[in-house]
Amino acid sequence: MDHLHEQAKKAFIIGFPLVFNLEQMQRFTNQGVGNLPPAPFNHFSHAVTKAKPTDEFVSVNNDTLYSVSQVDLSQGPVLFRIPVISKRYYVFQLVDAWTENFAYLGQRSLGEAGGEFLLLPPGWTETLPKDREIIHCPTKLISIVGRWACGEEELATVKALQAQVSLESLTQSKSGYQWPEFTEYKLVFWEKLWRYLQDFPLSPAFADLAPTLADLNLLAAKNPFTNMEESLQLALLAGAEEGVKAIDHCLLNGNGEQENGWQKNYHIFDYNGEFFERGTLNHPDWIMPCDTLDQLLELSLRRAAAAKGGLWGNHGYEAIYLPIYVDEQKEQLTGSKNYKITFQKTPPTNAFWSLTMYALPDYYLVANEIRRYSIGDRTPDLVYEGEELTIYLSHTPPKEPTQKQNWLPTPAGDFRPLLRVYLPKEEFFNGSYQLPAIEVSSI
Repeated sequence: MDHLHEQAKKAFIIGFPLVFNLEQMQRFTNQGVGNLPPAPFNHFSHAVTKAKPTDEFVSVNNDTLYSVSQVDLSQGPVLFRIPVISKRYYVFQLVDAWTENFAYLGQRSLGEAGGEFLLLPPGWTETLPKDREIIHCPTKLISIVGRWACGEEELATVKALQAQVSLESLTQSKSGYQWPEFTEYKLVFWEKLWRYLQDFPLSPAFADLAPTLADLNLLAAKNPFTNMEESLQLALLAGAEEGVKAIDHCLLNGNGEQENGWQKNYHIFDYNGEFFERGTLNHPDWIMPCDTLDQLLELSLRRAAAAKGGLWGNHGYEAIYLPIYVDEQKEQLTGSKNYKITFQKTPPTNAFWSLTMYALPDYYLVANEIRRYSIGDRTPDLVYEGEELTIYLSHTPPKEPTQKQNWLPTPAGDFRPLLRVYLPKEEFFNGSYQLPAIEVSSI
């Protein structure tokens, strides 16, 4: 692999989260996603039903109702109001354009109090109100991803709370960020990356990656794609292909720490080492190493994989996400077989847990006859044996009635379940809680 080809592979991995994330942000403002209707900048789109298979978003959860906003701070601060929220898990996760989680406003950090928060764009120096808590935002576009714990019987209650959440721009300007227009062609990813790097430059922690981008003219002031040499075009195309392979390999293999096939990705979203606002933990346990160039490149790869496989996922101290691709024999999970998983003790949590089914390769929810897309401690009428819980995974329903009550339907093809635990207890992090293998079953 020649120098430019290698640099292009690195640059694709570095830039993938930015381009992919901004594409999804634009999708939210222009089209909406599934049961979340489109909403302009600085307005919330509220889901009023839980996610379904038609809601085509990467690893979307079926545990909560979403409230999502794309926030434009290019003209100045925006005031974010959260009402008093009692006896309910909720969180508003603030994510910058590079997918860095830089604030959590929710049950863990605010309790029931709610509050008013002034979202400040980078570099803002004008006078500010003194009676608002300030949240410093790393980029001029951010996403707010709100999640509300909600049973089917609680939809009206949560809908009333959603109506009390608001955003208010403190400037009178009618202008704001305008999405650039691109023509689809073989180098469009790279043109997007060049364009977006102008609006969302590398943060200081990633400055050592700038030479890689500069080698490919991606930091040029003028559009380098209007008259690009063929050798560079070929390097960019080959680098993108290799970059995709590297990201997919990282997704499939996780961070190397596994337990009975489960990828223990407790730290998959720990790539923010710079921006610590309300609700984040500025502690080495929750920050990936980033002191050397090799560490920065590894961090960039994990950030890219996290974006592709679980965009807008939370830090492990807010929620953990444990994917699994294989059974006890280390063979790919597939709908042509039947499986079971037995929890001797269900996942320890200060909120709740669930197991959600996703089809490969897109990580979308799986349509099925009973419309059950996840199963967990809030699923009614599960059958326990003391503290023990067995969940059955199969494409066709089990014949035995108690097994069918504990059935999580699979697709006909390959799949990847994902275990989510909100506000996980320390047993996960100190290793005292053991995850069971998924076993091939005769059901």
